[in-house]
Amino acid sequence: SANYALALDQYNVAFHQPQPPGYPLYVATAWMLRVAIGDANASYVTLSIVASGFAVTMLVLVGARLFDRTTGVLAGCLLATSALFWGQGEVAYPYALLAAFSTSGAWVSLRVVSDKRRARRWVIVGAIILGIGSGYRSEVAPFLAPVLAWAILSTYSSWRTILGNLVAAGSTGVAVITAWYVPMVIATGGWEVYQQATGGYYAYFIQS
Repeated sequence: SANYALALDQYNVAFHQPQPPGYPLYVATAWMLRVAIGDANASYVTLSIVASGFAVTMLVLVGARLFDRTTGVLAGCLLATSALFWGQGEVAYPYALLAAFSTSGAWVSLRVVSDKRRARRWVIVGAIILGIGSGYRSEVAPFLAPVLAWAILSTYSSWRTILGNLVAAGSTGVAVITAWYVPMVIATGGWEVYQQATGGYYAYFIQS
């Protein structure tokens, strides 16, 4: 949390402000909130609370679309009353954002399957969510990409259409990620500095 707070004044992944891989959109959103709130920690906590509420809402919608409204409401109540989830929603960590983007990605993927007339539009929306969410938590991309690919494969029967949608989703996601990834690397001091910082950080966890 301290690293995230320091990143609001000097963003540099090499200094672990914040720690690798960088979470640039998470820091940027908190920076904008701090303009209104005036406190670094309160800005991050506010972001976590809002994301928690959004995640619960989206889980209700996912449950309702997969099963029925009662199932969706029960799922939302279970998540909202989970001690672990509640705790993560009141601290300066981006885990609540991961939940928010994961449930959002699941809901959009279900819309791809159920709304075939506008499926292509939902595919693009899903790819945008994947790209933006990765700027808050890097796990969003590997988590959501297979789900979105499953939705495309489940919706279309023509391999040409499937391939076209996969390419559209992939190119959109890459474009969105590039839009925040490149500035993040530049702010860190360049590619070599960023690679050295992230490599050392991950090596520490692997060794420990």
